[in-house]
Amino acid sequence: MFKEQVELLQNMALFGGLTKSSLELIVDASDIIPFSKGDYIYREGDSGNTMYVVVKGSFVALKSHEGIVYELARGGIGECIGVLEALNPSDRFCSIYAIEDSAAIRISSSDMLTLYHHDLEQYTLMQMNMGREVCRRMRRFEELLFERETCLETHPVFSFD
Repeated sequence: MFKEQVELLQNMALFGGLTKSSLELIVDASDIIPFSKGDYIYREGDSGNTMYVVVKGSFVALKSHEGIVYELARGGIGECIGVLEALNPSDRFCSIYAIEDSAAIRISSSDMLTLYHHDLEQYTLMQMNMGREVCRRMRRFEELLFERETCLETHPVFSFD
């Protein structure tokens, strides 16, 4: 399984540019956590500084607001969960729930510290990749928000006509 995990990370933008030895170090330092259908990886409001890479199964992201639970997204193998909190330790924005038997590589801040001590340049690259991933997600959120707002708006705010 070790080899498959390293290969999975090699094919993810989040780990782009990292050497095979750095990826092996991360996988070796990390744990694979199994989740049964119905288990939570974490719940909204939990404190967090750990990210997860899905290696089996699928999950759904849930957000509650005023007593109603909303589905934000679904993801499966190769998805990375909790990047924002791994980059900037904070409370979890949403809950992540296993919709089938699943497993994920748990990469903690101490696992990242192992990479830091091993190769500062590779650690820095990983941090930059995490920042890019957060920016990609923010851009998608902005697009969704814009689509929602423009669907509600019947006239543009500004026009060159």
